Amino acid sequence: MLKTIKLLKISNITSSLTWVLVLCASMLLGASYAEARRMSPALMNSVENHELTSQQAPAGIMCSDCTHTKPPAEVPSGRVWKAEVRDMATWKQLSKPLRDAEFTKFVIDLKTNKIYFVDSNVFMLHADFVVDYLQKIPRTAANMKAYNRNYSTKKPQFILGYLTHYPKLEPPKPDASATPRDLWTFSFWEGDTIQAPDIQLAYKRLQQTFTIAPLVFRPDSSEQEHVASQLKPFHIQTINNNQIYQSLPYQAFNTGSAIGRLVIVPPTIQIENLTFDEDDIVLLQSSYPDISPVAGVITTQFSTPLSHVNLRASAWGIPNATIKSAVNEFKNFDGKQVFYSITEAGYALREAT
Repeated sequence: MLKTIKLLKISNITSSLTWVLVLCASMLLGASYAEARRMSPALMNSVENHELTSQQAPAGIMCSDCTHTKPPAEVPSGRVWKAEVRDMATWKQLSKPLRDAEFTKFVIDLKTNKIYFVDSNVFMLHADFVVDYLQKIPRTAANMKAYNRNYSTKKPQFILGYLTHYPKLEPPKPDASATPRDLWTFSFWEGDTIQAPDIQLAYKRLQQTFTIAPLVFRPDSSEQEHVASQLKPFHIQTINNNQIYQSLPYQAFNTGSAIGRLVIVPPTIQIENLTFDEDDIVLLQSSYPDISPVAGVITTQFSTPLSHVNLRASAWGIPNATIKSAVNEFKNFDGKQVFYSITEAGYALREAT
């Protein structure tokens, strides 16, 4: 009888432990899934025969304890970045198509003057390359705060920019006799408060290492447009986004539909305080350098396909658009489950049935 009771107790303990292990495994799988969604699809597969596990993926915008996060596996430099771009074959290797354009990223290390032309098929954002690959540091709140200072007026180490090729567009011609050619631009994230001296520094470094075509500066915010007016002494041509993207009240960046909880984010909230569930549909009124995985995105400010949030949404395959009147239109749905749909022709958002 005593043996039977002991066996029953052991059986109950074993059963309880089993459920605890199953629960922990489920939580770990959920975390791994969230990490995997943040990564570029190319990083989730083998890169030059080097496999990356989900533990090696960026753990999110930031995490309180990232000691478990391992740096990405070493991969040949020629696969994920180049020190110069002098032919279309190299450009095609590094660039990623995006509607009627193709783009890649560049990083200039101000401490070493080294320039990296980044493979945008592997690294979705600059942070993925700089923090996870170059610096190989965990994404703690302190590390990400330090990294984000590179988007400020005084940059501690890096200039982070984009190169974009528009095959169907021509650059502004300096004179009537100029030969028509494709438009090639360099630009910076719209939240970057970069100043004229750093733009000139980036332009000179690009001239030394990018020789496919002349580059035109494309400001991505009203503040950058103001700075662009100071570039004439440096003989840097500029082109306004309104000359490239039509100034419309609605612009689709990624089509599709989703069901989720609508979250209207106040315009003054800081990135450190952004927390979303994966089934949230977020309405953003400010520019952010990154967000965690969500089900859909609506922005109210003017942006371009190269906006950090737009790049994330495109990689995640979720509906994403700029709807300037979204706050007034959808304020009654805040916090509710909604159906959200984006097409090239228009948009729809209603309470889910």
